[in-house]
Amino acid sequence: MSQFGKDRHKPEGVWVQASGAVSVAGVGFRMAEALAFAKEVKKSEAAKLYYGLEVEREPSNPHDPNAIKVFGIARVPSLFGQKTTRRHIGYVPAEEAGLLCTHVLANGQKIAAELYRVYLSDEKFLDIKMIALAPKGYGHKKLLELDK
Repeated sequence: MSQFGKDRHKPEGVWVQASGAVSVAGVGFRMAEALAFAKEVKKSEAAKLYYGLEVEREPSNPHDPNAIKVFGIARVPSLFGQKTTRRHIGYVPAEEAGLLCTHVLANGQKIAAELYRVYLSDEKFLDIKMIALAPKGYGHKKLLELDK
């Protein structure tokens, strides 16, 4: 099993960790996109280019009104220099999404995500770990206290 994507490119701004390192949910349902992203991360990391995650709320999701989409972003070498890809690879896990929606987004704050690591084994097993990020005052410990 190989591990990569460890450079931990953070999104712009000041953020605190709002979750532990958790697996992006639903990767198995988006395996083609997730595998393509994993390969792009490997290329970007080797070329020392940016890669990471973006998140976007999806309140119209029929399975969970707190759903938050996770997109993999990678700047990769191309024939004409570089190109940036954006792939829908899954969702923030339901428990973390619920906390973020209830205590951060409901208060008009923004959220972000950081790629923690990619685990890949023979293209049969893929696990993409992420960390949810929130503004100061909304750290993971605080969110768990608020949820009691």
